[in-house]
This record gives sequence, structure tokens and C-alpha cells, in this order.
Amino acid sequence: MQRGDLVEVDDGGTFVPVLVLGVSGRRVILQEASGRRWQAERPVVSWSILERDGTEEALALIERLVPEAEGAVGALWEGVCCSPEPVGLGELVVASGLQAPDALARYVLHRALRDDSLYFRSSGGCWEPRGREEVEAQLAARESRLREAELHARLVEGLVEAMERNGPSCPDDLEACLDALGAMREELIDLAAYGPNGRSGTRAMRLLEEVSERSGQSVHRDAAGVEVLLRRAGVLGRHELLSLHREGVRIGFPEQVLRVSMELASGVLLEPSGGCAGRAIEAFTVDGEETRDYDDAFSVERQDDGWRVGVHITHPPAVLPMDSPVTREAFARGVSLYLPDRFIPMFPRSLGEDALSLREGTTRPVLSWFSHVDGSGAMRTQGLALGWVRIVGNLTFSRAARLIGEAGEPEGESLRVLYEAARCSRMHRLGEGAVELGLPEVRFRVREGVGVVCERYASDDVARLMVSEWMVRFNAALGDFASARGLPVLYRGQELMLHGVEEGGGEAGLWRGLKLLRHMRRAVSSLEPVRHDGLAIERYAQGTSPLRRATDLLAHHVVGAELRGEASPIDREGLVALRARLDAVMAGAETVSREAHAYWGLQYLQSRRGEVMEALAVDVEPGRRRHVRSCLVETLQRLQLPARHASRLGERILVRIGAVDVARGRIEVQVVS
Repeated sequence: MQRGDLVEVDDGGTFVPVLVLGVSGRRVILQEASGRRWQAERPVVSWSILERDGTEEALALIERLVPEAEGAVGALWEGVCCSPEPVGLGELVVASGLQAPDALARYVLHRALRDDSLYFRSSGGCWEPRGREEVEAQLAARESRLREAELHARLVEGLVEAMERNGPSCPDDLEACLDALGAMREELIDLAAYGPNGRSGTRAMRLLEEVSERSGQSVHRDAAGVEVLLRRAGVLGRHELLSLHREGVRIGFPEQVLRVSMELASGVLLEPSGGCAGRAIEAFTVDGEETRDYDDAFSVERQDDGWRVGVHITHPPAVLPMDSPVTREAFARGVSLYLPDRFIPMFPRSLGEDALSLREGTTRPVLSWFSHVDGSGAMRTQGLALGWVRIVGNLTFSRAARLIGEAGEPEGESLRVLYEAARCSRMHRLGEGAVELGLPEVRFRVREGVGVVCERYASDDVARLMVSEWMVRFNAALGDFASARGLPVLYRGQELMLHGVEEGGGEAGLWRGLKLLRHMRRAVSSLEPVRHDGLAIERYAQGTSPLRRATDLLAHHVVGAELRGEASPIDREGLVALRARLDAVMAGAETVSREAHAYWGLQYLQSRRGEVMEALAVDVEPGRRRHVRSCLVETLQRLQLPARHASRLGERILVRIGAVDVARGRIEVQVVS
């Protein structure tokens, strides 16, 4: 090696052409094409390429010849690919059609083989041809990468257009790009849901950088900025909640689950066999106007010394084994989600709203709890049993309330028996220390052609109170049954921490209920029976909603097996594992419900902008700038008002609704009086 040689240096596996400026012993002075000079020990040099006084002409020559050699490699491979023997570099040079195997020819071919390892692999200093299938697979992969690059470019273009026009002109094209790119949609939504420090891939970040560069506008790569861009582009629906994504809520059902559900729904197992049809008890349901998955019903039978009341809960295990894919999917979902704009069921509709639903005119398998009610309304439990009911009516809450209130209506006699017993039971629990918030139930619903509406149900609604109390008593009986037999079910317990909740206030009922709500601890699941202080129940296990809650479905499987004299379908170890999964998925579902309620509540207030509404002073927020925690009386949404606007807690204050920032959850109000 001497001054003026153009050589190739193996720099960590990459061949770098450099010019030798000087040699002194083992020290070599080198210059790269960029002009950078550096010294090194005598490097590992592949071979001398060309002797020139300068670098530019030699590098230009190499740059021109290398692409020609790459074309020759493909043709060369065709001739040697069938040979199992490795091929020497000299043989390849001769076979490639290049001129004499001099240093330049070897260099050009060597570079071609190094840069494009599609046809040959290095093996022991020789070049070994790859198999035809392997080459074809790599060619297909190369084509796929080119296709992905094209889709990526189209996606960037669509997002740039979305930024410039506040919406894409070709959303279908964007959808096609996202679908073809596979995980890119999930990565973008992850970025919107979790921000740049979340779990999204680097592809999404690079994509946003390209969008910023192409559009000349800064894309805020925080969660809120990405969310705005994705909504503009139609990747996220206008009202799609990111919490559904963050919490991993399963919306659609797998094909296998849908297929099995349809088979069960159309099967003869749902009809009573033998003489069961004649022994089916006549029962009726009491539910909301929009209910479709009826899961509880009542029967009232007059006896000499009172009435025999039955609470009947649809019993999915009669047709769904514990190891059914439908049951496993229900446990994975944990709960049905009733959101203002959608319903995400725990069971496919062919089962939850049809084959297992207690619809009028159907006969269904049930888990029943019977109680004797005497003339004073006191109830005495008679135990649990499996059976069948024939549904003779689906009553709404409003119709049931009217029948209870009209004493002359003979149709309402059964309802009045149920209501009077429920009222006595509730008074007894209150005497035992149960806590009643007394708050109205507020729901927001999205109605087609109307928009967001606010539905408010009074806490003393007689029909809702009646149904709720009987469900509490059923669950208490279920807890007693499971505890006495040591069955592996999940109980619910709650510890109250109510010290510091004062009595009084201008709106004592609403004000105290909101204060209680702030101090109450959440109910938690337990492997052992624990007291539920809020309900004043010693052993409380849920089983009244097996179509809507996985804990209730589990209780039906365990209790149903006990009543049939069979072994429990789950042991304690399995229950521990299932409890952990259910706690996590139900906590996620609760988060989604809470965020959906808050989001649509703000949408509702946007439609009421400029109107005057009542607020209630609830509590004083500590700090230098004292504020009063307040809430809107109609919707129970929280507000913060300066302390000067409330002379005492529990006072009502008139406020005018101003700007509503849905993205940040802020409500601006102006105090009217």
C-alpha cells in the first residue's frame, strides 16, 4: 500500500472506499470522499482498487460501475444457483462477463454482493448461491416493503391534507392505507391515548414528523395534539372515546363466539322438556323503557297466610357450560357497558337479547329465590331453586309505578305486595345502619335526530325502589347460601368512613347525599363473606345480572352446580386467578363509563350554553384562594365558584352556562345571583 492508492477499508462490516495519503510503518493516513482525514493502524484492506492522485475521479468511476455489476449478479446467479458448491470470487468475476479479473472488477463485484445479498451469501471466504425459493421470498418481501413505503407516503399526504383543510378529501383512501399498514392505526391511537411516553411504536412518531415537515405546521406530539389530528383525518370518530382503547374494551365478538351463540340460540335446549312446560311459573318483568336484555322477573302467588313471592333470574348455565367459548368471552369482557351513545354487551345479542332474555311470551330456565310475605309486608326467606318461568308481561318502570299508585287497579295487586315488602325491607336495613344517598339517578343519552338528552330519575321512584330492594334481598340470600356451603363465589363488601359528614344545609337531602358520596369507600370483591356496610348486609354475593356482569354469571355456575348435586366448575385457586382478571376488567369498564358520562355531560351543557341553571354549594375547597365546590342541580356536574358567591353550604346559586371545553373538561359559568 502506498500514497495515492484507492483502497477499501472494512469499517465494522461496512466497506468504505478511501484514498491513501501517506504510509509510515504501520500508520496510515486516509481520506474519505467527504474530505475527512484520519489516521489508523494499517487497516484490514480488501485490496487496492486503482492508483490515482485524487479521489473524486476514482470514486465517480466506482459509483458508475457498481450499479452495472448489480445487474450482472442476477444473471450470474441464474447460471450457478443450481450448483451446491460455493463459488470463488475469481470464478464469479469471470462468469459475470466483466473484463479481466483485476482489482477493479473484483471490487465492483464484491461491492455488489455485499450490498445486495439477495442471490449469494458469504461462506468461508467463498460465495454460496441461495436457493430459488429463498430468493423468491426475499423478492416478495422487497416488493412488500416498496408497497408499504407507497402506502406510507399516501398516508402522510392524507394527514397533511387533513391538517390544511380540517378534514381529508379522500377518507376512504386513508382508511385503505391504515388497513393495509396493519398496526399503524393502533400505533397512532396508542399515541393519542398515552402520549409520546406511552406504548406506541416509533413508526407513529416518524409519521408525525413527516406530516409536520410536509405541512409546514407543527403537530403537537402530545396526546391531545395527536387526538385532534386523528379526529380531523377521520381515523378517530368524532365522538369515539380513547378510554375504550386504553382499557382494552372488546367491542366486536370473535367469529367462533358468534357461531356458537347462534347454534345455542336456535337449539332445543332453550325449551323445557317433558312436563316442565306445565310446571313453569308465570312471571313478569319490571325494567326501563329501553331494556332489551331482561334478566330478572317476579311472581306473586296468594296463600292463606300471605303471599309467596319469587324472584327469578335468567340462568345461562342451563345452556352455557363453563368451558364454552361464549362463557370465556363473557369473563373476558366482565360487564355490559351502557354508554350514552352505544351499548356494548357481555353476550352476543342472539343470547343476551333473545334466547336468554326474559321476554314476554317466552319460557326460560331461571335461578329462583322464594320468600313468604305476610300481611304486614315482612318477608321470610324460603330458599333457592332451579326451575322455569313463563313470562306473561314486560312492564316498564313508569307503568309499574302507576299501577302501584292506583289502589283500585286489580292488575296492580301483585306490584303493591312487592312494593310494600320492599319498603319494609328497606326500612329494616336503614335501621341496621344502611346508608341511603338520596341522590337522583342522572343519565345522558344520545338520541337520533334529537341530540344529547339528560334523564333524571328521583331517588324515591317507587318502581325502581321496589326492584332494587328485591335484588338486594336476592343477593343477600345468595351470599348466605354460598357461605353456608363454602362455595367459591365472589362476595362484595364495603367499609363506611362517614365521620365528618354534617347534617343540615339548605338542600339537606341533595347536599348530604353529595357529601356522603365523597366520603364513602368503594365496594370491593372478596373471596370470603364480609359485611357490606352500605347495604347493612352481612354476606352479599351478586347474582341478579348474569347477562350483564361476569361475577353474577360465575355465581350462577357455582350455585347451579350445587343445586344439581354436581361438583363446582371452579376451585379456589381458579377463583383467585379469575378474581384478579375480573377486578381489572371491571375497573377498566367503570373508567370508560365514568369518562363517557363526563364527555356526554359536557356535550349536553354545550347545547345549553347561555341558559341559566341552578347550582348547589357542596363544600369549601381549602387554600389561599378559597373556592366552593358546587354542582349543577339538574346534572350533578361539578363546578368551582369563588367563595364570595355562597353565604352558606347547601345554598342554591343561579349560574349562566358559558363556554364548555369538552377536551379539557372545563365549564365556564357566570353567577347570576
